[in-house]
Amino acid sequence: MLPDTIMKIENVWKPTPEKGYSTYIPSALFLLIAIDNGWEIVKVESVPSWDQLGFVYLVSLKNPAQIGSASSWLVLPKSALVEKILEEHCLRLPLPENG
Repeated sequence: MLPDTIMKIENVWKPTPEKGYSTYIPSALFLLIAIDNGWEIVKVESVPSWDQLGFVYLVSLKNPAQIGSASSWLVLPKSALVEKILEEHCLRLPLPENG
């Protein structure tokens, strides 16, 4: 017989939603937050969206404070606000013209 100290699996793992993680952050604001926290835009590409009905921006970001060459990617919808932010913070990078 198994000892009484072993718990049943259904009692061990019951994930509960965290209220702090359910907040929606608009993509333009998320991009500004990343830039304000020291992330630099390395590359901007215009790629077809997953549904193939339009284009999105694929933005490569790098944090110079991190050791190594790790970078992150953001997929941002094409909108006037996102384009304006990218133009202001990508002075040396041309914005792609697709779509």
